Amino acid sequence: MNFKRVLALILTVVLAIGCLVSCRTTPNENAFVIKYGGKTVNIKASTYMCLLMEADNEFKENVKEEYEKNSKKYKEITDLKYEGKDYETWTASKAQELSKQYAFVEVQFDKMGETVSDDVISYFEQQYSLKSIWETYLYEKNGISYDTFKQYYVNRFYKEEVVYDYYINEPEKEETTTTTTAASTKKGETTTTVETTTAKKIDSSIKQLAGSLRPENSKITKCLKEDFCPVNYITIDVSSSEDSTKESNEKDLKSYEKQLKKGTDFATVYSNYQSKYSSGDDSSSSSSSYDDVLLSKAANKALSDKDEASENFSAIKKLKAGETKIVKTDSAYTLYYKQDIMKDKDSSGNALKTAYKESAVKVLTKATYDKTIVEKAYKEMKIEKNQSAIDYYTADKIVYSTTAEATSAAQ
Repeated sequence: MNFKRVLALILTVVLAIGCLVSCRTTPNENAFVIKYGGKTVNIKASTYMCLLMEADNEFKENVKEEYEKNSKKYKEITDLKYEGKDYETWTASKAQELSKQYAFVEVQFDKMGETVSDDVISYFEQQYSLKSIWETYLYEKNGISYDTFKQYYVNRFYKEEVVYDYYINEPEKEETTTTTTAASTKKGETTTTVETTTAKKIDSSIKQLAGSLRPENSKITKCLKEDFCPVNYITIDVSSSEDSTKESNEKDLKSYEKQLKKGTDFATVYSNYQSKYSSGDDSSSSSSSYDDVLLSKAANKALSDKDEASENFSAIKKLKAGETKIVKTDSAYTLYYKQDIMKDKDSSGNALKTAYKESAVKVLTKATYDKTIVEKAYKEMKIEKNQSAIDYYTADKIVYSTTAEATSAAQ
């Protein structure tokens, strides 16, 4: 081979390797730089990957549910479409939206004068086993450090709620601290009392909006009555039972129903059910697991981003407090006992109207909050994209298995 051709080939390979090294996106490089409210939020590539993994999970959950509901068969979920978009397009679009949401929360949290204490971080680490989540779902394999994951988690599951609560809760009152000091003089000792007011430094642009979306108590009460259906229930799995067994199961439920109608309290009836359908230590381990609250379509959408109402909501909603109904499906037979959300308590002794009050507030305010606060903020944002980072951290490169080679950003 000609010497000049060999030399040219070597130079080409060296230059190509050099370009790959120098052009390579790193986890700390910014995927987005978002300017909003006089502040700048940098969305690191590794943070973007967190959001992309969240979008990936949402796509797969939604599309799987949609296809299974319509009894459609499929091979690979990633070959399907959701909301008219293919897998990669939808996840990339959702991850960008989540990036804006992340930035919105960071700016608002800061404007509210809030900070994240070490105690809060410690609580989340212990209560939710963050290290275990980080390891189990292979965030490190996907180029995400534990510190980055913590920041992401605290933003999405702590700061976001704090910001939302700011708009729906009563404004905090300023705290006054009294300090007494003593001063020595020739004539003796005198004391001076000084009162100082300590309050969070809330940005003037949002100060007047504190609690602005809080609905009136009458509306909250109405929502509780219309959108929440509390029940006690006994359910028996019949998915693999013979017809004769199903008949026996239904007969037992009717027996429990008669006991309730005669005035026996539900805890006792539930105990009778456990004695027959549970064995060993398990017979008492779930003695308080007979509560549920069925949700209307509106409540379900606001609280879990689903459109449909909880199964059997409409049927049970028609009952009066204290009435019963047996509902049979192919997989389970269930005895429902309707409760009064304004008067009754759950099996732990908590008043239902208190336990679900803030959920009702969310049902009444979530759509308004999203439209008038969050979406308005999105329109005010100026976003700078780093397309090389966005293209590099694509959903199809997410590592799911510990045995898989780390072909993602972790490499």
